Amino acid sequence: MKVDQSLRPDEAQNVGYAFPDPALFVAVHTEEKTITYLKNWLQYRPACIYRVSTASSSARLLSSQTWRTFLLSASYVDVKDSTSAFHERRARIMGMLGGLDEEGVVIKLDPPDAPTFCNVPVQLTPPLKTYDIQPILWELYELNFRFELLALDARLTRDSDKSPATRQRVIKRCFEGKSLLVPEVDYAAWGLAAPKWNHRLPYVMALGKVMKSWAGCPVALTSMVEKDKSLYTEKDALDLESRLAMFYTQSFFNTFGRAAIVPHRYE
Repeated sequence: MKVDQSLRPDEAQNVGYAFPDPALFVAVHTEEKTITYLKNWLQYRPACIYRVSTASSSARLLSSQTWRTFLLSASYVDVKDSTSAFHERRARIMGMLGGLDEEGVVIKLDPPDAPTFCNVPVQLTPPLKTYDIQPILWELYELNFRFELLALDARLTRDSDKSPATRQRVIKRCFEGKSLLVPEVDYAAWGLAAPKWNHRLPYVMALGKVMKSWAGCPVALTSMVEKDKSLYTEKDALDLESRLAMFYTQSFFNTFGRAAIVPHRYE
């Protein structure tokens, strides 16, 4: 979805990413480096999710370059390395993750066990298998999208009387699964990325009801999301979807100075 870059206010700044941009994993030139990125991400994935999902979190967003450095250099320190190298590397990792020491989180720098994703072993040896990588990247797209949606909602919502917890409950209706903050791979072909328009429609309308309270929301969108779902044709649904996508991506760019990460389908 293209955005008009001339509309960005001067005060909008690229604020970075809550999680690594999935594009980092496909932009590398060697399979060896891709494997390094994936192994390091899986080792620190629980800590990275925790650092931004706790109620008291003040974790800073990281630039793509910082995430790239983290994914490349977060490998464990070999037992042959000096104690000073171990502590230097630990300090570097904790500095990038930020704030976890205060939360009492212990970061393991030991050699990782066999890589797992959602408690399922992942084969990360050449040649890489598509079915091993796809769910990992899908979750990264989804994590980034959900946290970006929350951040944009906090900036643009005009309903100042609603608490963040209330807004989260409203936003949760846009997604399947038990948790808003931790997406479930079992629902990767549900919700906003469902293959069929009529399966997507309830979630698209839920997103529209979130966005109708945002500053600058077009009146036409507000009336469309209030329309009874049973009255929608496929053409109407796709039109609503397109308008919401345009408003969302443009609003994100205007506010945060970079392209938004959007939902992806994984089947």
